[in-house]
Amino acid sequence: MAKYYQLSVTAGVPNKTTIKSGFGKLKGIFCSSASATPRVTVHDSATQTATDPTIISLLTPQAGENYPLSGSDGGIGFSRGLYILATGTMELTFIYE
Repeated sequence: MAKYYQLSVTAGVPNKTTIKSGFGKLKGIFCSSASATPRVTVHDSATQTATDPTIISLLTPQAGENYPLSGSDGGIGFSRGLYILATGTMELTFIYE
């Protein structure tokens, strides 16, 4: 069953968030609002270290856009965790398992 995590980001305050630790699958991202040069990077990590893989590098989300992610089994798998680094001003919802 898919879960969701809603994230609010304010310009000038980078947001570093671990959504889930361990194995999982990122199924999509929905951006309900965005301004002030929004940027999102998604890592396969629980704490984000320099050696952890990047799942999505520098997505610039647009307000009202849905970004579905589909792999061979309906999402992009991660093994260490789902870690987000976001800057700018935006409201995001991450859909994951």
